[in-house]
Amino acid sequence: MEINFVYVIVKFLHDIATIIWVGGLFAMGFVVLPSTKKVLHKGPETKRFMKTVQHRLSILVYISIALLFLTGLLLARQSGLYLGLISLGNEYSTLTTVKHVLYASMFIVTLTRSQVLKMLNLKPKKQEKWSVILLFLNIALGTLVLFLSAILAGVTVSL
Repeated sequence: MEINFVYVIVKFLHDIATIIWVGGLFAMGFVVLPSTKKVLHKGPETKRFMKTVQHRLSILVYISIALLFLTGLLLARQSGLYLGLISLGNEYSTLTTVKHVLYASMFIVTLTRSQVLKMLNLKPKKQEKWSVILLFLNIALGTLVLFLSAILAGVTVSL
Protein backbone atom coordinates (compact mmCIF):
# COMPACT_ATOMS: atom_id res chain seq x y z
CA MET A 1 0.00 0.00 0.00
CA GLU A 2 1.41 3.36 -1.04
CA ILE A 3 0.31 6.50 0.82
CA ASN A 4 0.46 9.92 -0.79
CA PHE A 5 1.36 11.99 2.27
CA VAL A 6 0.90 15.33 0.48
CA TYR A 7 -2.65 14.32 -0.44
CA VAL A 8 -3.30 13.15 3.15
CA ILE A 9 -2.13 16.48 4.60
CA VAL A 10 -4.14 18.53 2.07
CA LYS A 11 -7.27 16.41 2.69
CA PHE A 12 -6.79 16.69 6.46
CA LEU A 13 -6.52 20.50 6.27
CA HIS A 14 -9.58 20.61 4.00
CA ASP A 15 -11.59 18.51 6.47
CA ILE A 16 -10.48 20.61 9.47
CA ALA A 17 -11.45 23.83 7.66
CA THR A 18 -14.86 22.31 6.84
CA ILE A 19 -15.39 21.31 10.46
CA ILE A 20 -14.53 24.81 11.65
CA TRP A 21 -16.80 26.61 9.17
CA VAL A 22 -19.82 24.33 8.89
CA GLY A 23 -19.48 22.99 12.43
CA GLY A 24 -19.26 26.55 13.71
CA LEU A 25 -22.48 27.39 11.88
CA PHE A 26 -24.28 24.40 13.41
CA ALA A 27 -22.92 25.14 16.88
CA MET A 28 -23.94 28.79 16.65
CA GLY A 29 -27.43 28.07 15.30
CA PHE A 30 -28.40 25.07 17.38
CA VAL A 31 -26.39 25.51 20.60
CA VAL A 32 -24.99 29.00 21.26
CA LEU A 33 -27.95 31.16 20.16
CA PRO A 34 -30.70 29.15 21.89
CA SER A 35 -28.63 28.67 25.05
CA THR A 36 -27.72 32.34 25.22
CA LYS A 37 -31.33 33.43 24.84
CA LYS A 38 -32.44 30.93 27.47
CA VAL A 39 -29.80 31.81 30.08
CA LEU A 40 -28.98 35.47 29.44
CA HIS A 41 -32.30 36.53 27.90
CA LYS A 42 -32.15 39.75 25.89
CA GLY A 43 -30.02 42.53 27.23
CA PRO A 44 -26.68 44.29 26.94
CA GLU A 45 -24.76 41.29 28.34
CA THR A 46 -26.28 39.00 25.73
CA LYS A 47 -25.37 41.38 22.94
CA ARG A 48 -21.81 41.76 24.25
CA PHE A 49 -21.41 37.99 24.65
CA MET A 50 -22.70 37.23 21.15
CA LYS A 51 -20.50 39.92 19.62
CA THR A 52 -17.45 38.40 21.31
CA VAL A 53 -18.33 34.85 20.20
CA GLN A 54 -19.01 35.96 16.62
CA HIS A 55 -15.77 37.94 16.45
CA ARG A 56 -13.66 35.03 17.66
CA LEU A 57 -15.45 32.57 15.38
CA SER A 58 -15.21 34.89 12.37
CA ILE A 59 -11.41 34.86 12.53
CA LEU A 60 -11.43 31.06 12.32
CA VAL A 61 -14.08 31.12 9.60
CA TYR A 62 -12.17 33.49 7.30
CA ILE A 63 -9.01 31.40 7.69
CA SER A 64 -11.09 28.28 6.95
CA ILE A 65 -12.65 29.84 3.84
CA ALA A 66 -9.21 30.61 2.40
CA LEU A 67 -7.91 27.16 3.36
CA LEU A 68 -10.94 25.47 1.79
CA PHE A 69 -10.40 27.36 -1.45
CA LEU A 70 -6.72 26.42 -1.68
CA THR A 71 -7.03 22.82 -0.56
CA GLY A 72 -10.17 22.35 -2.67
CA LEU A 73 -8.27 23.30 -5.81
CA LEU A 74 -5.50 20.85 -4.95
CA LEU A 75 -7.91 18.03 -4.10
CA ALA A 76 -10.02 18.46 -7.22
CA ARG A 77 -6.98 17.93 -9.43
CA GLN A 78 -6.50 14.47 -7.90
CA SER A 79 -9.51 13.13 -9.77
CA GLY A 80 -9.16 12.11 -13.37
CA LEU A 81 -12.73 13.29 -13.87
CA TYR A 82 -12.08 16.91 -12.86
CA LEU A 83 -12.29 19.22 -15.89
CA GLY A 84 -11.97 22.65 -14.27
CA LEU A 85 -13.28 25.05 -11.65
CA ILE A 86 -16.52 25.71 -13.54
CA SER A 87 -17.17 22.88 -15.97
CA LEU A 88 -20.17 20.86 -17.07
CA GLY A 89 -18.16 18.39 -19.18
CA ASN A 90 -19.15 15.31 -17.16
CA GLU A 91 -21.24 14.41 -14.10
CA TYR A 92 -18.28 14.73 -11.72
CA SER A 93 -17.37 18.20 -12.97
CA THR A 94 -21.02 19.27 -12.98
CA LEU A 95 -21.40 18.24 -9.33
CA THR A 96 -18.11 19.95 -8.51
CA THR A 97 -19.34 23.11 -10.22
CA VAL A 98 -22.57 23.04 -8.20
CA LYS A 99 -20.47 22.58 -5.06
CA HIS A 100 -18.33 25.59 -6.03
CA VAL A 101 -21.43 27.72 -6.60
CA LEU A 102 -22.80 26.70 -3.19
CA TYR A 103 -19.41 27.42 -1.57
CA ALA A 104 -19.36 30.88 -3.21
CA SER A 105 -22.93 31.44 -2.00
CA MET A 106 -21.88 30.53 1.55
CA PHE A 107 -19.02 33.01 1.30
CA ILE A 108 -21.38 35.77 0.12
CA VAL A 109 -23.85 34.98 2.92
CA THR A 110 -20.98 35.03 5.44
CA LEU A 111 -19.83 38.44 4.22
CA THR A 112 -23.38 39.75 4.17
CA ARG A 113 -24.00 38.54 7.71
CA SER A 114 -20.71 39.80 9.15
CA GLN A 115 -20.15 43.01 7.17
CA VAL A 116 -23.06 44.18 5.02
CA LEU A 117 -25.72 44.01 7.74
CA LYS A 118 -23.64 46.42 9.85
CA MET A 119 -23.39 48.89 6.96
CA LEU A 120 -27.15 48.91 6.36
CA ASN A 121 -27.81 50.63 9.69
CA LEU A 122 -30.88 48.53 10.39
CA LYS A 123 -32.71 48.71 13.69
CA PRO A 124 -31.15 46.23 16.14
CA LYS A 125 -34.12 43.83 16.14
CA LYS A 126 -34.27 43.78 12.34
CA GLN A 127 -30.50 43.27 12.07
CA GLU A 128 -30.68 40.39 14.57
CA LYS A 129 -33.56 38.82 12.65
CA TRP A 130 -31.67 38.99 9.33
CA SER A 131 -28.51 37.69 10.98
CA VAL A 132 -30.37 34.60 12.22
CA ILE A 133 -32.05 34.05 8.82
CA LEU A 134 -28.68 34.25 7.07
CA LEU A 135 -27.12 31.93 9.66
CA PHE A 136 -29.70 29.23 8.96
CA LEU A 137 -29.44 29.81 5.20
CA ASN A 138 -25.71 29.14 5.52
CA ILE A 139 -26.38 26.01 7.59
CA ALA A 140 -28.61 24.73 4.76
CA LEU A 141 -26.02 25.62 2.10
CA GLY A 142 -23.25 23.99 4.15
CA THR A 143 -25.32 20.84 4.50
CA LEU A 144 -25.77 20.70 0.72
CA VAL A 145 -22.03 21.20 0.19
CA LEU A 146 -21.30 18.32 2.56
CA PHE A 147 -23.86 16.12 0.79
CA LEU A 148 -22.28 16.87 -2.60
CA SER A 149 -18.85 16.16 -1.11
CA ALA A 150 -20.08 12.77 0.03
CA ILE A 151 -21.40 12.00 -3.45
CA LEU A 152 -18.15 13.14 -5.06
CA ALA A 153 -16.10 11.03 -2.61
CA GLY A 154 -18.09 8.00 -3.74
CA VAL A 155 -17.27 8.57 -7.40
CA THR A 156 -14.40 6.41 -8.53
CA VAL A 157 -12.40 6.57 -11.69
CA SER A 158 -12.23 3.28 -13.57
CA LEU A 159 -8.88 3.14 -15.30
